[in-house]
Amino acid sequence: MLADLYYWKLWIAARTTAIDSTAICCDASNPLPFASHIFSTVVLSDAFPYVWHKRLCADEMIRVATDEGIIVMPHLHSALGENMSAGNTLTPESYLQLFSQRPVRLFDDKLLLDELLVNTTIDLMNNIEARALGNAPSITLIATRADWVFKRHVIQTSLEVRDALIVNPLYEVSYTNGKSRLTRRFPTTEYGEEYQDLKRYLPEELVVSADLRGSLTVNQVGTDYEELRRQCVLLDVPKHYC
Repeated sequence: MLADLYYWKLWIAARTTAIDSTAICCDASNPLPFASHIFSTVVLSDAFPYVWHKRLCADEMIRVATDEGIIVMPHLHSALGENMSAGNTLTPESYLQLFSQRPVRLFDDKLLLDELLVNTTIDLMNNIEARALGNAPSITLIATRADWVFKRHVIQTSLEVRDALIVNPLYEVSYTNGKSRLTRRFPTTEYGEEYQDLKRYLPEELVVSADLRGSLTVNQVGTDYEELRRQCVLLDVPKHYC
């Protein structure tokens, strides 16, 4: 099930990140149009700071989740840190209090990304006290009675191409003498500032001994394929993606 306030976002998500899901257009500032205790996982991604009625939204997320369900809220903007387009933020302690009906833990987004990039794992073992997060710009909240969630999870990158293989649109591609030169270009200066973590895994410039113009195949890319997929330089996207 996929839900959002805007129809056009649902249209995109149902074709890219939540393929084949049922899309419901609704407002999270109002009661959710779902029966109680039906979802094993409830995820609200990078949206809670823009929801005005936070107590209602939090209670609704708890209501629609099963007793052993998992509530995940990645990238919550903290009122104690600096964020572009911050929205209506709360402190880490206030986020905790909204979900006090269930065991709840907070994680520093930077530490989660560090672990993912260095060790390809998501470490959910440590329960960081709200005050210990200091001025961390963004945090992740997980509320659940399922103890198995709070461990170190190894992430396996799928190298299979489901639909179409393309170069990440953030790159300009030039081709000469049997080699492609890729140069990372952000669409605006503000985009580069807001999503500066992209610089940690997307190289600013690289040269690949293959023609990377247009649609691609694994064999066409050659020996660099696996590394380019892991760096997100090459992406598997839905057909007709633009």
